[in-house]
Amino acid sequence: MVLAWLVLQYSTVHVDISIDRVYKLRLDTKNPDMDYGRLRETELNKLLSQFVERNKAKGRNSYNKFLKGLKPWQRKTFERAVKEDKNYYVLEFSNLGGLVMPILLQLTYTNGTVEDKYIPA
Repeated sequence: MVLAWLVLQYSTVHVDISIDRVYKLRLDTKNPDMDYGRLRETELNKLLSQFVERNKAKGRNSYNKFLKGLKPWQRKTFERAVKEDKNYYVLEFSNLGGLVMPILLQLTYTNGTVEDKYIPA
């Protein structure tokens, strides 16, 4: 703590935290009935080939195998995420300055609510 106070008091170290990348993610359910529907929505003008129809059955088998391999808490979390069907955002930060600093975020949602997040150094 004393060292940090001395750095703040007696140095010219700059404080700079940058947002390097923002990823928008959507959960891949691995359920062919849901995922093929999503893919179909994005590619409405393409015809569904027999190859895709045949692989849909194989996808169901691997999906059921995937579900059986989950622990109960993982399955509960997975089912909640599938039901909510939301987008997820991942932010990558980097410290460009010379001083380790916490990250202070203020998130504003579309409904107008504001949430403050504090990520310690």
